Amino acid sequence: MSDILSLVASRICHDLISPIGAVDNGIELLGMTQRLSSPEMALIRQSTSTALTRIELFRLAFGVGGASACPIGRLNNTLTAHLGDRKITLSIGVKEPTLSLAKRISLAALCIETCLPRGGAVTIDRSPQDAGLFLTATGAIRLDTAPLWELVTAGEPPADLPRAADVHFLLLGDLLRTEGTTPALSIDTDVLTLAF
Repeated sequence: MSDILSLVASRICHDLISPIGAVDNGIELLGMTQRLSSPEMALIRQSTSTALTRIELFRLAFGVGGASACPIGRLNNTLTAHLGDRKITLSIGVKEPTLSLAKRISLAALCIETCLPRGGAVTIDRSPQDAGLFLTATGAIRLDTAPLWELVTAGEPPADLPRAADVHFLLLGDLLRTEGTTPALSIDTDVLTLAF
């Protein structure tokens, strides 16, 4: 069933990105030909750019994974743009990720975004022990997100579903269980680490 839901997410993102991209291109052309530089045009330009970034992130995080390669530039640019708006710097040390690995990284980035409401720094690299990933987040960590992380680290699906705003925790946990990965989490007031 999760594969079907991923296909639905991919389809929605695919169908939305084209018209929003066309609007973004149209605004850029208007700016070039009409010399429009009003605050209203700047707001529209910023809004369409944000929408395109979010759709691309949602396509990576909620869409279909797989063994096909995901260009690291695409992954890095999408996550950096999204997290940068939230004052979170990101460093990804993974080269040539597959779509499945990009999905795992994107879901983890959404989880970290929830934990760092005032910004911070995140590094994601290959785990030295195995082929997994190791994430370190520094900043003012929201400790009240610990129950959400249980959705990721639990060995079985939860009895109750989270709020829609926190679905990425549930999806990351489900993905890791499906892949047979046992995550290890450490959370403190200013540092969070996740081996996944």
